[in-house]
Amino acid sequence: MDSEEPADNTPLSFKLENLKTDHGYLAERGLTPETVAEFGLGFCARGTMSGRIVIPINNKDGELVGYAGRWPGQPPEERPKYKLPAGFRKSAEVFNLDRASTEEKGLPLIVVEGFFDVIKLWQLGFRRVVSIMGCSLSSQQEAALVEASQGRSGIILMFDEDEAGRVGREKALVRLARRLFVRIAPLPQEGAQPDHLTESELHALLD
Repeated sequence: MDSEEPADNTPLSFKLENLKTDHGYLAERGLTPETVAEFGLGFCARGTMSGRIVIPINNKDGELVGYAGRWPGQPPEERPKYKLPAGFRKSAEVFNLDRASTEEKGLPLIVVEGFFDVIKLWQLGFRRVVSIMGCSLSSQQEAALVEASQGRSGIILMFDEDEAGRVGREKALVRLARRLFVRIAPLPQEGAQPDHLTESELHALLD
């Protein structure tokens, strides 16, 4: 677990405007205009997120607390694939928990690693899905997941099928299983990611 509890992120007093919502990268990821609008996605041409697809991040109460910026495609060597604002505490948030908490309570909470895993699964009808924005579960995220799942149908861990994902998945399983029902949904082949699976493959793993 984390040695120190991270402080909460302060809600933003602004939101990014004039985003290009029909950027080709979003279509390449298989996202519909309706999904793009629901999640507030778009290409940003100005500011610290210039040149990136921005993904709004809300806290569990639905307040906007930050943006993640994804380089569209393979980034140049000197640029990271994802960028978060300076000072943003990723370990304090569970992406999409605000939406997932409003869905049918009898369904398990699906926990994945990435933003686009959540967005694609949501589009395919798996609405009780959240992301810990990586493969390492913080103590604050653990508490939020337990609170969102307590007394319901538990949690399904669906991490990327690679070494980092498997290690993170096992650590999360050990911690969460002390407090509620948890099961693992291993992906069908090495290197697979949830957002790369078809709807039928997802149903086979999650139903």
